[in-house]
Amino acid sequence: LLLTFVALWSADILAETAVEREVTAVIEEYNNKFRELSPKLAAAKTDADRAAVRAAAPRPEHYAPRLMKIVDANPDDTGAVKALCWLATQAVGTPESAKAIELIGTRHAGSAGVWEAAQQLYRTPRAQAEPVLKAIIKTNTHAEDRCAATHALATVLFNASENLTTPEAKADREEAKRLFMEVVANYANVTIQGFKPADQSAAVLYEMENLAVGCVAPEIEGKDGTLGSDDTDGP
Repeated sequence: LLLTFVALWSADILAETAVEREVTAVIEEYNNKFRELSPKLAAAKTDADRAAVRAAAPRPEHYAPRLMKIVDANPDDTGAVKALCWLATQAVGTPESAKAIELIGTRHAGSAGVWEAAQQLYRTPRAQAEPVLKAIIKTNTHAEDRCAATHALATVLFNASENLTTPEAKADREEAKRLFMEVVANYANVTIQGFKPADQSAAVLYEMENLAVGCVAPEIEGKDGTLGSDDTDGP
């Protein structure tokens, strides 16, 4: 049994490409520098000491060019996907991050693992995020990736339409509703980083149906019977 475990572990290591290991080493270097600062920050006595520790924190823009250089040299390697996802989510605001998001949409929309970037793209401008998320939904066959992209696109459209009454906003809201319903129907068992996008989608759908401006308040069951919207105005 031990030999079998060792063999399987060795196979996993061998399956990881040299490019993946190189990308992982850069990311771990960044993460380790943060870990090294934690005890120093805890030991800092004054605001000036704490500010000095924070000033020494690693900056994503110092690591982004290194990762993009790896991607440029190995654009189709699975390690490139890992690097692009890190750049898209951790190096926001850098030229490398913008390029990474574009490459995910144009070259790696069908690659496994792009959920790491897709789930965060709702934070980026719609013009940048929407075509990438649509490309993932259209071409990717992996449940986690499609689920993350569908949920993120729904969130982008929902946020864009919130508190607006224009025809365009109404269309965005209806499409967001359709996408949230798709997540609930098709990806109920998908878990991403400990959370189920289907549960989050169901909560947003409830809000859209019952808590939006202009909606009739849902009935609430009380001790003495049902309390409806007509009963909330007081005596």
